[in-house]
Amino acid sequence: ILIESGKHLLIEKPMAIDSHQCKMLTELAEKYNVLLQIAHMWRFHTEVQAIKKIIDRKLIGEIVQVKGYSIHERWSPAFFGPSTWFINKDLAGGGALIDMGVHAIDTINFLLGDPGCESVYARVRTAYHKNLEVDDCAMLICNYINGVVGYVESAWNSPYAEGSEACIIIFGTKGYARLFPTEVGYYKKGNWKVDHLFKESGSDIEIKNSYFRQTESFIDAILTKKEKTLVPGEAGTEAVKICDAAYLSEKTKQVVYLNSMILKENKE
Repeated sequence: ILIESGKHLLIEKPMAIDSHQCKMLTELAEKYNVLLQIAHMWRFHTEVQAIKKIIDRKLIGEIVQVKGYSIHERWSPAFFGPSTWFINKDLAGGGALIDMGVHAIDTINFLLGDPGCESVYARVRTAYHKNLEVDDCAMLICNYINGVVGYVESAWNSPYAEGSEACIIIFGTKGYARLFPTEVGYYKKGNWKVDHLFKESGSDIEIKNSYFRQTESFIDAILTKKEKTLVPGEAGTEAVKICDAAYLSEKTKQVVYLNSMILKENKE
């Protein structure tokens, strides 16, 4: 209704409960000439953008593999009680993967230049909660069209996390880059060098600022009549489609190829 009335939309992540709905929203936005931005706020984080520039400059060479996670350590939306929509599969589309994992998935997509994912193999489980109808942990292996291999973890109420709530490590042929704590290691004139880029890496203030920046970006795109934003519907769709593929992979216990994946099959 909002799209058909010509309203521009800033949609919270995940964009929808499955990629079928994401595709419908994107097509409607194009039909009615509406600007659509998905609120993947990590793309607007200063440290994420700094690592993106390092990757684009090829300071760490060609990217070989990437590892990311987004985890709630010893906490879960399920603690809100049985009435919360987070743990209702029909309303949320899934659990920790589509809630938390989608952050890591989209941030990896952004850092790699949105190359597109070719296939996913995953294990998606409910292990840390009793009587929960959605997943609380997932492990994905994503093969990207550009040859990069990604490993993604998500969880609610995990007893342990390697660092902050979110972390990504990018491995290149000449070095590595890491988010939270944010640093880059590379060879300079034959010597190994590690640069710690931010003294207060992953600060709460910077996370809040990322939300402000994504809103400012959305407003700026409307005022300047841009056709696309930093996080268009296609990007939101790709992140959810990877989640769909993971759920389907768990169901079939096989590798799922995104181009041949039947939309909504994993929801049946």
